[in-house]
Amino acid sequence: MKLRFNKTVLILTIIFILAFALRIYHLSLFEFKSDQLDAILKGNDARRAHFLITHGMASGVGVNNPPLFLMIMGIIAFFTDNPLHITAIFMLANTVALLLAIHYFYISLPRIYAILSSILLAFSPAFTTYSNNIWAQSLLPILVILFQIYLYKFLIEERPAYYFIFLGIIATLAAQLHMSGFFLFPLIIILAIFHWNKINLKIFTVTTLLVLFIFSPYIYHLLYEKELNKATSYINFITHKTIYWKVFREHLRIASFDFFRRYFSSDFNAVLTKSIGIFRFVLYPLSCILMALFAAGFLYYLSWLIKGRKLFNTAKEALSRYPLPFQISGFMVLFITLGYLIFRIRTPTHYLIILFPCYSLVTGFIAHKVWRFVFLRTVIILSIFSTIILLAAVLSFLKRAGGHPHEYGPNYQTLLGWNKEVQSIVPKGYCPSLYISCSDKGKCDATAISAIVVGNYKCNSGTPIIPLKLTINWNERLMRYEHSLNIGN
Repeated sequence: MKLRFNKTVLILTIIFILAFALRIYHLSLFEFKSDQLDAILKGNDARRAHFLITHGMASGVGVNNPPLFLMIMGIIAFFTDNPLHITAIFMLANTVALLLAIHYFYISLPRIYAILSSILLAFSPAFTTYSNNIWAQSLLPILVILFQIYLYKFLIEERPAYYFIFLGIIATLAAQLHMSGFFLFPLIIILAIFHWNKINLKIFTVTTLLVLFIFSPYIYHLLYEKELNKATSYINFITHKTIYWKVFREHLRIASFDFFRRYFSSDFNAVLTKSIGIFRFVLYPLSCILMALFAAGFLYYLSWLIKGRKLFNTAKEALSRYPLPFQISGFMVLFITLGYLIFRIRTPTHYLIILFPCYSLVTGFIAHKVWRFVFLRTVIILSIFSTIILLAAVLSFLKRAGGHPHEYGPNYQTLLGWNKEVQSIVPKGYCPSLYISCSDKGKCDATAISAIVVGNYKCNSGTPIIPLKLTINWNERLMRYEHSLNIGN
């Protein structure tokens, strides 16, 4: 469907431009720790190995991930190994994902529902933060949004068999990036069982062969490089592990501003106070309404599913009340959550990136349902604006404070500032030898810090060495990083 220039298109365009501007502002403030440095270094290793690699970095369950992310990093690092440039590429990929999502909402949802869902996704604290991160998971949104689009086409069109192949390829690429992508495959299997009449054995066979072909290097790693033993050990162990019911709490967090509780932990309230002062007592409670809307939307979906006894209902009357993107989002949230619970997967918030843009669609559904009530409409608008204000205030705090010790560490802008200081005190012709001393609180990835602070110095065996000591401290009272840089140990 072609875009028609009207008021809705104008509003959606403004939403996109403002969200893009916010991501540009955040670009220099991204976190740069060992994960990001390892991605660049191992990407270079993959390229030097002519991409003949069978696996990527280790996952959170101790089993190596497939190799696609390191292959992508190897290609990117061929052109640049500057973390700022690489992060900009990740940001642009997620900006394209946002644009695809907004277009998808526009052509498939009622006007108000499309606008609300677009705002919720565009200014999602989680999506904004993860968009600017050199992480395998940060490449998932564009794949998941394409997954939703092709699932929508599969369900709505009369001859959709080839969309099933696209769904299989997208799920395979997502699984090649991060372990959470594997949980798209049960969705495809369920889809094949309940909609076998829309595909045939030929399409199913072609899809399976394509999946196996793309996975062939990783299958080799599992079978011939003994990685299957680790996977088997984990599968045998899951029956003795605690079920991670906290996934429901993480759903609520990633759907709202409360996402930052993970980033700031016990400092969450202190960060809010430093960011917006006493206004936090008004803005933060208002922002929490989004959590209630998401919970209500998901419960509404479960009620609809139980009463209707159908995974998807594409009848015209049903679609007017329960738009298909809402049905798809509820389906994905339900069965991916069940997969995490069954396999005892510990689910920090980044394991839920696989559910973008489901959160905005489930939350937006309830907001759209009650939009006709003036009081509730006002409350929803206030909640959305409160979230946007809080997000902007926190990003401004991270800029002023230089990062935060719990999750960020010193941000990239801070590291560049320290690099300039090193250049100002190291005499020409000398090679700095950096010793880093950090306060006890929080993260201090010395290798990643050193890679930026003195990484531009190319020293050889004949270059005289000058010792430097960088002392990093987090000032609890002022809520900011402080440092000293001196010559000598």
